[in-house]
Amino acid sequence: MKKILVLISILIIFLLVTGCTQPTGQTSQSTSANTVSSPVQQVLAKVEVYGNIADIGLPIYAHLMDGRKQEYVLAKTTTAELDKSGRKYIIIDPDTRDISYAIALKHNADCKVPVNYCSAIILDDGKHLILRAPAGQKKLIASADLDFNWLPDTPLRLIPRSSLKLGSRTGSGVTYDTHIGGMVSAVRQDTLSSLVGELSGEQPIMVDGEKVTITSRATESGETIKKATQYFGNYLAARNLTVEYPQWTSDDYSGTNVIGTKTGKTKPLEVVLVTAHIDTEPSAGRSPGADDDASGVAAVMLIADLTSRQDFDRTIRFAAFSGEEQGLLGSDAYARQAAKNDELIVAVYNMDMISWNQNSNVAEIHTRIPSNPGYEGDMEIANVFTDVVSKYDLSGDINPVILSDGEELSDQASFWEQGYPGIWALEDGNNDFNPYYHSQDDLHEKMNMKYYTAYVKASTATVAHLAGISG
Repeated sequence: MKKILVLISILIIFLLVTGCTQPTGQTSQSTSANTVSSPVQQVLAKVEVYGNIADIGLPIYAHLMDGRKQEYVLAKTTTAELDKSGRKYIIIDPDTRDISYAIALKHNADCKVPVNYCSAIILDDGKHLILRAPAGQKKLIASADLDFNWLPDTPLRLIPRSSLKLGSRTGSGVTYDTHIGGMVSAVRQDTLSSLVGELSGEQPIMVDGEKVTITSRATESGETIKKATQYFGNYLAARNLTVEYPQWTSDDYSGTNVIGTKTGKTKPLEVVLVTAHIDTEPSAGRSPGADDDASGVAAVMLIADLTSRQDFDRTIRFAAFSGEEQGLLGSDAYARQAAKNDELIVAVYNMDMISWNQNSNVAEIHTRIPSNPGYEGDMEIANVFTDVVSKYDLSGDINPVILSDGEELSDQASFWEQGYPGIWALEDGNNDFNPYYHSQDDLHEKMNMKYYTAYVKASTATVAHLAGISG
């Protein structure tokens, strides 16, 4: 009998610690301070939005749009402060102590949340899942093969870091530039094909005099991810860019970002950041990641090559972030450091999955939601993209669609959190989703090279106009 009582006690403690006392997908709800939390204990709440979110007056940690296209914010604060705000709210976790939270997309979440973590899901909004990870269990979420981002440790910066306008030369109403037109014409399908083939392990590469095949770029793949990052860095260094390899650590993960810099001539402190993520899924076995995200990395490489031959007003930085698949870990570390250094990043152009096209020429450009103070800066970048598609005669192969939905499941979100303007350039993720995503079949041969080449042409022109031709 004693043994049975001991086992029951252990089980009760386990359920209390992991939150398994609630069925998956259900929430603790309240519109008042009458909760189990103490007056000073912080809760996680879903709060309604009307007007500018900066006027809510609460520490906001995420700004999302649900499956019905209704926006809301996640606030971490006390019930007293929630009541004081006058907003309707739902408490989805009454105790945030020693807890991390993840925001995941539902599209690939079925049966992928670990079954032994029975109440990880604390909110299902029809589009996203909010997941709860007690101390020591973050890696359980990160290993679940989800599209996700961690809720930041500090509130979103709602005041943009700079009110700098990109100017008439780079804003809406872009005019054709012959130098940029030459760069666009120089984007060749065979060059992109070769770069993607090398990154995805279709053909061997030379890294520091050694012939290697990149069979995986998974964060924990060891030597192969190291070779891939070195390959990217060597490519940039060969174009006379200054190359750095900042390292990061986060809980059970670590990795290396690669940053190449071309210093601007007249506005060197103003930075246009061109990004993609170099890591892949699946995490074990062969992990080619051709579309996700060799397509983005190869685009960054080719844009670096073409812009290296021309002077620009602003500094251009080219980044390959690692740890993206584990919750944007590499870009988060970089963005936090940039904010700490008060760097003046005027535009983040992030490319993640830009080569799949089976039945649509749509190119999605994701910005923050209009009620977010950072929306205007994002839209400047998005408008440059739509303008160059028209001005450089690319509309027959690519159809830009701006989605102001605040979708934050790629690396631009790390910069949004710090108050920097940015966009996510993506293929048609809503209506033509890549069925080989996160599988060993995400291969070069399945890419739509005509569409992909047009996307890179438009991206090249966008970056060039954002940086501004010098002279």
